[in-house]
Order: sequence, then structure tokens, then C-alpha cells
Amino acid sequence: MSVQSPAAIRTKSATSHWWFDLRRDLPLAFRGLRRTPGFSLLCILTIAVGIGANAAIFSVINAVLIKPLPYGEPDRLVRIWESLKDQRDWKGSVSVPNLEDWRAQSHSIENFVAYNYAERILDGGNEPERILGLEASANIFNTLHAAPLRGRVFAANEDQPGSNRVVVLSERFWRRRFGGDTTIVGRSIILSGLSHTVIGIMPESFAFPSNYSNNDVWLPYTPRELEKTTRGSHSLSVIARIKPGFSLTNATEDLKNVAAIIEKQFPASQANRTVAVSPLQESMVGSIKPALFVLLGSVALVLLIACANVANLLLARAESRRRDVAVRLALGASRSQLIRQYLTESVILALSGAIVGAFGAWVSLKPLTVLSQNALPLGKPITLDMPVLLFLLTVSIVCGIVFGLAPALQTSSTELRNDLTGSGGKTTSTKAQQRVRGALVVAQIALSLILLINAGLMMRAFVTLRETDSGIAVDRLISIRLSIPKQLADSVLAQQVYHPVLDEVRGTAGVRNAGMISMLPIDNWGTNGSFWVDGKPKPDPGKQPITELRQLSPGYFATMGIKIKDGRDFLESDNGGGVHLVMINQAMAREHFPGVSPIGKALRFGDDDDSRYTIIGVVGDVRSGGLERKATPETYFPYTTAGMGFGNLILVVRTTAPLDGMITSLRKAVHKAAPNVPVYAVRSMDEIVGRSLGARKLNLTLLSIFASIALILAASGLYGVISYLVAQRTREIGIRMALGADRARVVRMVVMQGIRLASVGIAVGLIGSLALTRVLSSMLYGVGSRDPGTFAGVPLILATVAFLATLVPAWRASQVDPMHAIRSE
Repeated sequence: MSVQSPAAIRTKSATSHWWFDLRRDLPLAFRGLRRTPGFSLLCILTIAVGIGANAAIFSVINAVLIKPLPYGEPDRLVRIWESLKDQRDWKGSVSVPNLEDWRAQSHSIENFVAYNYAERILDGGNEPERILGLEASANIFNTLHAAPLRGRVFAANEDQPGSNRVVVLSERFWRRRFGGDTTIVGRSIILSGLSHTVIGIMPESFAFPSNYSNNDVWLPYTPRELEKTTRGSHSLSVIARIKPGFSLTNATEDLKNVAAIIEKQFPASQANRTVAVSPLQESMVGSIKPALFVLLGSVALVLLIACANVANLLLARAESRRRDVAVRLALGASRSQLIRQYLTESVILALSGAIVGAFGAWVSLKPLTVLSQNALPLGKPITLDMPVLLFLLTVSIVCGIVFGLAPALQTSSTELRNDLTGSGGKTTSTKAQQRVRGALVVAQIALSLILLINAGLMMRAFVTLRETDSGIAVDRLISIRLSIPKQLADSVLAQQVYHPVLDEVRGTAGVRNAGMISMLPIDNWGTNGSFWVDGKPKPDPGKQPITELRQLSPGYFATMGIKIKDGRDFLESDNGGGVHLVMINQAMAREHFPGVSPIGKALRFGDDDDSRYTIIGVVGDVRSGGLERKATPETYFPYTTAGMGFGNLILVVRTTAPLDGMITSLRKAVHKAAPNVPVYAVRSMDEIVGRSLGARKLNLTLLSIFASIALILAASGLYGVISYLVAQRTREIGIRMALGADRARVVRMVVMQGIRLASVGIAVGLIGSLALTRVLSSMLYGVGSRDPGTFAGVPLILATVAFLATLVPAWRASQVDPMHAIRSE
């Protein structure tokens, strides 16, 4: 027979007591809450709003920032860019020769994967279909530790010149286009006129990059001969896996040392160049982290406001139970038992609110996913998974303790004599109790003001950005992307595709102008090259200025509403007889031709010392990289210029007819002129501008919703406190009116009580806003983080709402019958 130690006996006894107390407290708590269903429902809904908002935003943060990438050992995966020593924040694409040197000389990396987004035309159906693809090094799947659903992945040598053409399909594309036919593995399909053997199918759960879930096929990336020998041609995206035993710091230093060696060997093209390395997940979400943390902070404030509101409700309810508490204390209940009982009730309310809030969050996730598509790197829909549910459970328990503690402590310290005799039952609350409730209201108003000012700043910035002149006349402007067959050489593209399409489109009823460009402003940017002005000394290596490069057709500027400020537009006959012509924008003219006309001057590009490109025109600036980015120097080449490497051009059309009807007509016109050219991404320019503002619109929408909720909660909290105080002061008000106080004076007395609380809350909120809004500075455009209009207007709005919230209880107070009020006591 074993003998337990005294410590074990005490532990067992404490555990049994705890379980006995919990089994007793839970039924009591449920019975107490059932007796006041209206009060319980109000508390549950209030806390559900706060917890539900937190659950929704935490689900987003979990999906984007916390959840690891869906690859094997994702913490060892990194993204690598070329960078500049004197511009550490600048990150650019990688050239093939540099990548090969990294592979040969790096000691800390076991795999490098180069990739490029690609598109192909799938032949064999009723009409050609454009499909999305990724060209990548053959080791991509092994590097990511990804296994196929069927077949196999690339072999080690299948990205080498002369290898058989192979392709891996995505499960989604396989089921959509081939009906899940398992015999497709081993068969050939025609992509852009070339036969490829299907060797495998990747499961739907795999996507690379992880937010690129619409990918249809993966193809081996084989560098072209020109890419292999041109160190200054930067076009590749690169990821890598760090070897075991090496850290991110080790890998960064290792690659920077290799870059330094390359710089010494090839100073003409590699001067001032280095390497930037970051975790793969960080590279995908780094730019949006501040916005997500601002949203998380905002919903935390909403939850605090909700907790303060519920705490005030519980304080009011606790005072109505003072006689019951006094009886229990007189019968021998300890103060700790009473506190535990009150906390049990508050935790039950919080858990119930969490259940309702979780349901609300679950309902909101679908529209939230849709709203986030253009703003966040999401590969899959946002879900309420286990980490989110654990977060919900933790938050609800903490909230239950937070908003239940003050009522529990206050009520358990009641005075027995007054409450048992009933002398305290109808009296006004003590000064301490009033201060607690007042402090909670002040906190609600202060936190609401912080949220409202943040939302106001974001709204001012969004409106300012939306009204920024893009340099384009966006009304009745449509863009249409054309997927050009890869087998068509540059020399025949204009004759076989561009000219026929433009002629047919321009002849379509309702079309005012039409043109083509290689990269559509606002929608895309970042293709650039170095140059220098002919007649001036060639800059030292690494010091050459950069210009964005575009290729376009005559009529493009007229279609987009971009004015020609000097010189002329391109003509279809330009670039004949070996003459090279270009146009530039005003930003480039200001920077490189200050005070003189650039017309007739010439530019030289890259390392080409022989070809001269004569400037024939200067056009107005366009914000190519988005409305928030100022116009940068741009150079435009005629679309007949060979060897630019763009391949696909985007058709832009200005119409005189409604857009919906024109889209069908334009599709038909393109198909008639070029039957083998698929058309996709037909969008209005208004839609493109709207998509570019997706992240800002998401932040503004959510922040406005949270600020509105906070305002409602703060107003209801103020209303509840003033109403309660009026109810407690009924006898006092009756006496005042019996002694001659008129109704207006009573209204003024009650309103001033609410205004005092609101004023303190607004003052505290202004101080907090001045301290906290600085974190928004990087997210604001055209508006300072201490914008006077916002800091003056928002407090005025909040003060007005607070005034209105006190009017109803003030009016009720003025309707008190003095004799009835005195007799009721």
C-alpha cells in the first residue's frame, strides 16, 4: 500500500476543491444570466463585435504573415535580387551570367532556381486558348520539396539546350481542359505551335509562387544564347535554398562576396552592383506588413472599447445585486468566492460572444477574401483554422477576466449593514463607483477618437490619391491584352498582327482612337535600361542614368489623351533606312535637357556605342508605376523596332459608345484580324486605376468599418452611463424641480455631465492620436500624419455624437414628476 506525501495530498485536495467550485459556479452563473436575457444578449452582441472583428483580421494576418509557406522547410528558402550599393532599397532582376557565377562560387546555397512568368497558346480546341505558365530551372520542384500528383517532375537535364520539350500541368488546368484524363501523362500537347510532352501533374495544393494559384503549366527554363552572354541583361527572378548549418546572414555575406568578385571582373556592366537576400515569405509580404499591423491595432482598439462597454454594463448590473451579495457574505461566503462567481459569469459572456463573433467572422471571410484579392498575396481563401480558433479562445478568456474584474472587485467589497437593511438600495452610487464608470466612458471615447482620426487620415489620403492626375484621360478607355504566338519573329509581328488588328479595330463603329504599347501605365512598370546623351562624355560604369523603356504604335498617345508637348508623334514609315527614332517624356527632358529643346538630340543605350536614337518628340508625364509614384524618365520606341524583346503589346481603344457593348465588338474585330491571337484581360482604364488602389481601398474600408463600430460603441456607452446616472438621481432631480428648477436647467445639468466626460475623452484621444498616427506616415499620400483638417473635424464629429447621446436621458430627466420621484424613495 503506497503512502502519499502531504504535498501530494494538498495538491489533490486543491484540485478537487477547484473542480467542486467550478461545478457549483457554472450553474449559478447560467441561472443568473438567464434571469436577465436582454442584458445578457446585449453583452454577448457587444463582445461579439469586438472579438469577431479581431478574428477576421487575425485570419488575414495568419494567412499572410504567420502561416508558413506550403513548401518543405520553408524557413530555408530565400529570394535573391541584384541590388545597388548606393541604393540599398533598390532590388532588380538577375542576369544569367551573374546567376551562373553565384551557382559556381557560393558556399552557402545548395539550390538556385531561376524563373520567369510566361504565357503560351494552347492549340487543339475550337480556338486557341491563352494559358498561364512559369518557366523555371529544372530543380524547382526538388528545391521546393514538391511531389507530383501523377507522373514525374523535371529531370536534372531537362532545362539544357537540345532537351526534349516537356511540360508539367496543374491539377486545376488538367481537370478543366482535359477532364481529368489520366492518359494525358506521356501524350503531347501543342503550346504556341510547339509540341510538348506532358510528364506530370502537380496537385491543386501546390502553387509557386504561393500566391500564383492560377498557374496552368510549368516549363523548363532554358536561357537563350543572347541571355547567356549578356551580363547586363537582367530579367530573371531567383529563389534559393540555404544549406543546413548556414544562416540568412551567412548566405547574404557569401553572395555579396561573390558579387564583389564579379564587379572587379566586369566593371563595365557590374560597377556599383551587389546582392540583396531576404526570406522568401518576407519578400512576398514585406510591403504590406505595416498596413496589416495597423489593421490589427485597430481591431484591438475596437475590442478594448467593447470590453469597456460590457464592463460598464456589468457595473450597473452589479449594483442592482448588492443586497443579494450582502446576504451571501452574511451567510459565510468569502470575497474570493464572490469574485470567482462574477468572473465565471463574465467569462461565459465572453465565450458566448466569441462563438457569435466567430460565426460573424466566418461569414465575413468570403467578402474579405474578394476585397483582398488585389491587395494581398493570397493563394487560397482566408479560413478560420486552428491557430485562429486558439486565438479566439485566448482572447475571449482574457476579455472575460478584463471586463469582469472591476464589477467583481467592486461588488464583493459591499457594506453589509446598509445593503442588508435596504438603505443602500436606492441611493446614488459612491464617488469611486462613478469615477470607474466615467473612466471607462472616457477610455471608450479616447480610443474611438484615435480610430476615427486614423480612418480620417486614410480617407483624406485615398481621396487625394484618387484625384491625382495620372496623365491619362481615363474616360471611355479600354485596354485589351493580346497573346502573341511565340513563333512569330519581331520582323513579321507588325505585318501579321499589329497592323491588321489596328486597322480592323479603328474601323469598328464607336471607336474614336486605337493604339498599342508594350507596358500599360498604372498597370505595370519596371522595364528599364541605362543610357547616355550623345555628345556628352559616357558616364563611368555603374553611374549611367536609367530610363523606363516602352514600345508603342502611332496613335497611342492620342488614344490615351497624352499630349505631345514638343516635336511630333511616330509615323508608320519611321525607322526605315537604318534611322533610329525615339520619343521621351517631360520628366526625362527636364532631367537631362534642362532649359533646351531635346528635339534632334540623340541617345545611346547600354554598351552600344554605335547606334544613335534621335529624339523626335516630347510627351506629357504619366504615372506609370501607380498614382503614388511620381513620373520617372521614359523613352518610347516605335513598335516596328526589332529586338526590343517585348513580344506582346497591349491594345488601347477610346470609344464613343458605352463600354459594355464595345467590348464584344472589339473582341470580334481582333479575332477577325488575327484569328490565332487569343484576347484576354479586357478592362476599362477606370478599373485598372481602381485595382492599383486595391491595398489602400482595403485598408480604408476596414479601418472605416472599425472606426464606425467604435463610434457606435462609444456613443452607446456614454448613453448608458448617463441614463444610469439619471435613474439613480431621480429623487435628487425631483427635489430640484420641486424647489423651482425648470426643465431646461435639468436638461442642461444632465447634458453637461455627458459633455464633461466626452471632453476629457476627446482630449486624451487627441494626445494618443498625435503619438500614434506617425506610424501611418508611410501609408499616407499628400496628407501629413498631423493633418489639421482631420484633427479639427473628427473631434467635432465625435463631440456632436456625444451630445446627441446625452439628449435622450436628459429629456427623460426633464420629464420626471417631482412628487412621484420623492414618494418612490
